Amino acid sequence: MARTLKEIMQLAENLDSRDYEILSLLAKSKVLFSSQIRTLIFNNSKTESSGIRITNRIMKRLENEGLVATYERRISGRRIGAVSNIWHLTEQGYRLLAIKNGDDPSKRTRVIEPTYNHMSHRLSVAEVYVQVVDICRKHENLSVS
Repeated sequence: MARTLKEIMQLAENLDSRDYEILSLLAKSKVLFSSQIRTLIFNNSKTESSGIRITNRIMKRLENEGLVATYERRISGRRIGAVSNIWHLTEQGYRLLAIKNGDDPSKRTRVIEPTYNHMSHRLSVAEVYVQVVDICRKHENLSVS
C-alpha cells in the first residue's frame, strides 16, 4: 500500500517512541529476526512468551501500516531448516524516519532483497550486537551506543 507524503506525515504523528526505536534499529541493521527485536526492545517483559507476543503484535501492526516487511527464507544457524521472520524496513519506513529526523523525505531508499550470503552476514552481525547489548545489560557498568 503506497502512501502519499501527507499520509506518512500523519502516520508519523501516531507512532510512539518504541515504534521509532524499532524502525531506527532496522534502519541501522537492515535485517533482524523477531527474536533479536524482542531481545533488544522488549527485554523487560515479565516472561519470554509475553515478550514474543508483544513483539509479534507490534511488528504485525507496523507491517500493516506498510513500514516494515519480512523476507521468508531458510537461514542456517539456531533455526536450521525453519522459516523465520526476517524483518526489514520498507521504502515508506525509510521515508517516515527521514521525516522524523528532519531529512528530505522525497529522497527514495530502494529496498532490494539481499543475496543469501549478504543477509546471512547481516543477521550474524546483528546477533553479535544483540549478545553484546545483553552482556552490557547484565553488567550495569558497561554500555553500548
